[in-house]
Amino acid sequence: SISKIDAHNKQLADAGDGMGKGNFNVPFNTRSEDDVLGAAIIRMKDNLRRFTMEIEKSKEQFREVADSAPVMIWMTDEHKQCNFVNKGWLKFTGRKKEEELGYGWIEGMHPDDYTRCSEVFEDAFSGRREYSLEYRFRREDGEYRWVRETGIPRYSAEAKFEGFIGSCIDIHETKMHEQRK
Repeated sequence: SISKIDAHNKQLADAGDGMGKGNFNVPFNTRSEDDVLGAAIIRMKDNLRRFTMEIEKSKEQFREVADSAPVMIWMTDEHKQCNFVNKGWLKFTGRKKEEELGYGWIEGMHPDDYTRCSEVFEDAFSGRREYSLEYRFRREDGEYRWVRETGIPRYSAEAKFEGFIGSCIDIHETKMHEQRK
């Protein structure tokens, strides 16, 4: 009957809406063994659950690798705001993650280096190209140390620009040795 079809279509729509929001526990049953659409929704739900778990596993693996790396690692979003720093970064700065995100990390940059660094970053960001630069950055003990920063644009699987990812390494001793020569 029409009311049974409407009820089933509502159940299909609710299941699809729930899955689209990441709720894979939406109750859903096929009408019969011949319910091709219902069976497809159940397969889609299972596939989405599996893909979501794989993505979460991949994110966790990235965090583990980034946090164990002997360099400072950062990421920005497509609006130039920092949205990730690794444990190496936090150890170097002695600050909390929340203090570094957005534009908070700029507080650690030596004021005399800000304009030059900002110009290099702006140019690379607008051109979506790799860059490398050196500047002084404040360590957790308050001392400014020379670091070399390298950044590259990052893209989604659909080739959508998502911001930059990069690293900083402490080159202070090398820089001081060069200046002594």
